[in-house]
Amino acid sequence: MEGNDEMMDKFLITSAEGDRYHAAQALAQEVRAFLLEQNKIAHFSTDLGTYAANPDFIIAVGGDGTIMRAMKKYEAPVFGIRADVEDSLGFLAAADYTNWQNSLNKALSGEYDVEGRMALDFTWRGKTFGPIINEVSVRHEEYPVYFKVKINHEVWSPKLWTRGLLVATSTGAFAENFSSGGHPLARLSEDVALTTINPQRPVMIPYPFPEIGLGGSIEIEFLPGKYDGMVVDVKCDGRKYTIDGDSVHPGESIVIRKHPKRLLLATFGLKQHMDAMRRKGFPI
Repeated sequence: MEGNDEMMDKFLITSAEGDRYHAAQALAQEVRAFLLEQNKIAHFSTDLGTYAANPDFIIAVGGDGTIMRAMKKYEAPVFGIRADVEDSLGFLAAADYTNWQNSLNKALSGEYDVEGRMALDFTWRGKTFGPIINEVSVRHEEYPVYFKVKINHEVWSPKLWTRGLLVATSTGAFAENFSSGGHPLARLSEDVALTTINPQRPVMIPYPFPEIGLGGSIEIEFLPGKYDGMVVDVKCDGRKYTIDGDSVHPGESIVIRKHPKRLLLATFGLKQHMDAMRRKGFPI
């Protein structure tokens, strides 16, 4: 969605929380003062009654983690501002602490794109978790184990010996997926990248799959083996998932599918993406 003619009057500002994030919280105060000077309505996400405010635009101040949480929580487009030099050099922020006023002025005049990013859900023991923006991974932190992989219920690999498997969206393709040797994806692609984490034998992955974007599934089963009492973890977007404190046992599977809704990110398009790639040292 390129260019936006709709007037934006109501803003919701969210920032990284906790004692470590004074810079983000201070910058969020500056952003609110700036918007009030533009005769806009601006609330903090911690204000009472903000869920009834029906904001036109979300401004997330912090690193990529803060921006992802806002994308998952709110239906309006999220405009990310990287708060300080210690925040992640990710691909989601449209501005940073050095240029946010000029960037926000461009957004206020409609000079921005809204990108609908594909997200993932996963089902485990009958419970569905999501949305997941970057990646779903199943892994053991120390030892290689065996996994079976099915694509649309058909066995794709009957026995992979690896420390873990990672399924990344295009948004997450340049995060842990890439550092694990995974396949890069175009930023708006609906393919996913399936990547092994420290494989013990040569395998034909990393590999991009279109099936999830077309409504299909990837099933990862933790196979029984010579590791009594061993479990593997499910980690998504930097967070470990458990059920009643429990991890995945041998014989259990997780099934990964496309989340039913796209998550909305306000960006400056391809230029923003290419600038982020240069900051992260990609040779372009």
